[in-house]
Amino acid sequence: MEDPFQGGTAFRALGDHARENYLNFPYTEGTRQEARFLVEALGLPKGALVLDVACGLGRHEPHLPWRVVGADLSRGLLETAQARSRGEAWVQAEARSLPFRGRFQGAFSVCEGAFGLLPDDEAHVAMLRSVRACLAPGAPFLLSAMSVFAMCHDDAFDPATNVMVDAYDVDDPQGRVRRFTLATRAFAPREVLAMGRAAGFRLEALWGGVTGEYRRRPFRVDDAEMLVLFRNP
Repeated sequence: MEDPFQGGTAFRALGDHARENYLNFPYTEGTRQEARFLVEALGLPKGALVLDVACGLGRHEPHLPWRVVGADLSRGLLETAQARSRGEAWVQAEARSLPFRGRFQGAFSVCEGAFGLLPDDEAHVAMLRSVRACLAPGAPFLLSAMSVFAMCHDDAFDPATNVMVDAYDVDDPQGRVRRFTLATRAFAPREVLAMGRAAGFRLEALWGGVTGEYRRRPFRVDDAEMLVLFRNP
């Protein structure tokens, strides 16, 4: 059976094609609110060194008071991020093999940047282990994941795999259109929490929301996303 996640690299071609047009996706409209939430949730001081995992265009970075390093698979998105932001660095890297060790005071990966775009449980645990290896002791990590309770009503949802496969027609900056087929996995909270424990994280909080409306409130079954705050012991 063909892997709809292409080993976890399916989104790279879309990012390289879309570049700045990635901002045309509706879910990017909540950037400012999400950035305010990140500041509140992570509770880090101004100037802290923070890792944005699967950063895309690094769209949150201009609204954050930190020194942000972004990591992503897509060279096209990273080049655009570097041209439009003041980020500390933009690094092409796989989320399962991030090239940093114990440096960061915090990290985040939101809006399904990588978690949910990988082929199996083992790959998701590997991603979380990779992130944890980048963090200083006591550092927080904020992760978002799609909720299976809400996503099961999507027409594209496969209840045997908890995966949704959708096709997107995407313009590049020159107006050329390509179709991309992308898979996204949804999770029950217990799955995400178990993966976090397997990676060595300690759970601090489980909240619910949707892109552009992130809040520190209890997770509900009608929430499209769960927001999980982990901490590196």
